[in-house]
Amino acid sequence: MKNMIVLFVVIAVLLLTAACLLVVWRKPGNDRDGSFQRVKHYFGEFDKYRFFVRLPDNHWRRVKSLVENMLETEEGERIPYAEAEAILIVYPNGEIVAEAGNVFSLPEGCRYLEHKKHETDVLDMLRVEEGNRWLSIAFAKSPVGKKDGVTYFSTRITNVSQEPVRVYRFGGYNNVSGKWTLFNGGGAFFDSDQFQSWYGLPEGEEWIRPGESVCDPSNYGGIPMIWAYYFETQSGKKMVAGGLIEKYP
Repeated sequence: MKNMIVLFVVIAVLLLTAACLLVVWRKPGNDRDGSFQRVKHYFGEFDKYRFFVRLPDNHWRRVKSLVENMLETEEGERIPYAEAEAILIVYPNGEIVAEAGNVFSLPEGCRYLEHKKHETDVLDMLRVEEGNRWLSIAFAKSPVGKKDGVTYFSTRITNVSQEPVRVYRFGGYNNVSGKWTLFNGGGAFFDSDQFQSWYGLPEGEEWIRPGESVCDPSNYGGIPMIWAYYFETQSGKKMVAGGLIEKYP
């Protein structure tokens, strides 16, 4: 009988210890995976992303600024960054760029990247060579760096032609048996809406003017890979340009 009591006491102590450890681990201040620190750099670009914070009351609030580790919401609340249960960084189209903390639910209008019906495409490299006379594609280091085993890089597209152009679909291509073949994580081309959001075009603006550059600062994918952009010119020509990334910047 005494042995049974001792066993129950030991089990109770172990369960209580596990519960305490779980509470400590979930505190935002104990950012064991570094996610809260990694998403901080996004807060310098309030013109490109939308920001949300969730507090212990489980309600999401839209954030309009981060100053000296204080989050200010659109309702005028000032919240210490360390008290956030979760942070979401979102593109203007509602797709989630990055997250930190315990994300159990999503704010209205926010979503993860959707998997679409599978599409196939093989690049015509002669067309790419022609398109590269219109668009210049360059890769550089990303402020995100490396996260969860994934290396991020920035992708900048510059219109080097004499007329406005509009990207209507794009994606990453892997070399399969000597042919550059579409290999997007979502299973299909990314569309014009995603291009506008990810590359920071002003809301409602589709066209990249001559000499203008747009940039996705947090692109990712395997290497070597060609990132290709199907676009049309204002005069109606349809073309494709592509940039090869062989090693991470």
